[in-house]
Amino acid sequence: RRSQELHNRQRLLGFDLIRSNPNICGYNLTSLVDCPGAFGEGILTNLRTWKRGAVDAMQDGWAPVRWCLFVNPLHNYLGRKTRLEAVLANDGALSPGEYPARIRIFGPTGIAWEREAPVRVPEPSAGEDGPLAVPVLLGHVLLEGPVGEYEFVATLERGGDAAGGRLAFHVSDPN
Repeated sequence: RRSQELHNRQRLLGFDLIRSNPNICGYNLTSLVDCPGAFGEGILTNLRTWKRGAVDAMQDGWAPVRWCLFVNPLHNYLGRKTRLEAVLANDGALSPGEYPARIRIFGPTGIAWEREAPVRVPEPSAGEDGPLAVPVLLGHVLLEGPVGEYEFVATLERGGDAAGGRLAFHVSDPN
């Protein structure tokens, strides 16, 4: 079960990496079944049963509108900067315009950091499709504590229902 949970987290990271890049317009799932030598890549076991959580991960990953979130490093220390990036993948579901979004970090004691960040979906050129990925936030934050698990969260406040939008990370005491 833990292996399948890790598989799903890694699959979602793959979706984030692919869908946040506006120059990539497709993704082919390479293995349906865990065949010999595939090293657990499939979404079905060798017995052709769904891996726990695999369908949910794929629904989330291929959602028409999806937050792609990145925290670097995923395990940091108090008093050190953490890099945050939020990109909204849009497969034509959001029309051109501006959409209010809220970006937060939740920690052991509640909201540790918060910012409003408008999502601007540009009008495409004549005969062109709109962008597949819209950058929303790129910056650094300094978390002062307490130690523990944190969660980077992005939400559209109106205009669309985006999948994804949550990424857990950890902050420890350097001592």
